[in-house]
Amino acid sequence: MIDLVCGVSHAVKTLDPEARVYINIGSAMNMLYDERLLSCIDGVLREELWSRLGPSGPEPQDPRETVEALDALVYAHSRGKTVLVADPVAGREEAEGFCRRAWSHGFVPIPQPAWAADYSVPPPRDWCRCSQG
Repeated sequence: MIDLVCGVSHAVKTLDPEARVYINIGSAMNMLYDERLLSCIDGVLREELWSRLGPSGPEPQDPRETVEALDALVYAHSRGKTVLVADPVAGREEAEGFCRRAWSHGFVPIPQPAWAADYSVPPPRDWCRCSQG
């Protein structure tokens, strides 16, 4: 997988040196400790870091998975990588809490409406107005 990502990254950046390569890491968090992979990417996306979509809406993620993922994402961020996190949220208040939590780690938050878990609908504009800090 690392060979594939690095090959694609090299090809893209050969065509456009200003291009940025991001990966959706999923559950392969241990890959973020590989220096070769980190040298090939500009950033990483992790979905469902603190919450996941359950049958009735957002519910807490398994704490062990959150800790494992958070450690790897903090490591990637410490190595200069942009970290995007996208969690399902049910409303503006949850979105603001999610944003604050993400910013506290230096991550870029993407509050995802629980009713559009397939990313077919962006978050309402007022969810994105909570300010950092």
